[in-house]
Amino acid sequence: MVKIYPPHPVLSPYIACYNVLSGHFEAHTESVLSARGVPMLMFPFNSPSHSTFTHGESGSAYTKPLLDEPLLLTSSNVFGRSTFLGSAHFVMILLKATGAYHFLQSSVKDTANMVYTFNDLGLLKHFDELQDRLWSVRTPPEAVHLIDHSLIQYLGAKARVGAGDFAPVMEHMMRYPAALQVRDLARKFKCSERWVEKQCAT
Repeated sequence: MVKIYPPHPVLSPYIACYNVLSGHFEAHTESVLSARGVPMLMFPFNSPSHSTFTHGESGSAYTKPLLDEPLLLTSSNVFGRSTFLGSAHFVMILLKATGAYHFLQSSVKDTANMVYTFNDLGLLKHFDELQDRLWSVRTPPEAVHLIDHSLIQYLGAKARVGAGDFAPVMEHMMRYPAALQVRDLARKFKCSERWVEKQCAT
């Protein structure tokens, strides 16, 4: 059973929603998940899940038979395939492009159809304690609450405008798409017009 939860309002520039899958599968069950280019974080809770994930028909996959660590999935495919067996409990966090940047430190388009563990991304030190606490969580609302708190801390420290960080500018552009001018963006974010143009071209 999948339930949808909204993120804390502070996280709304970075997270679209939480989708929580929690249930028991008596036999191998395959599911096709709509991805449509949305990057996702995944946190298991309660216990490790016998789960698989493959982008599209033959894209990159999470190769371990047991989902027992946090993941980041980036996709340009319109779907992914998953297989479940036994108990499956995990939180899928649908990120906005500005949110994904702060975990990848690069553009989502450069990492399409990849599965990263938090160890791959060097993020374990930020989320190891959270994952340890999630193993003792029994209900989806508890899991979402813990993850909310941890992401507020992480993004509060990371998501600041800095040299070369175009994500806040892009988030502003997506929020207010009408009648935007380069000079107004440069003034608002205290950067040069040429820098804004180069980032948009990239």
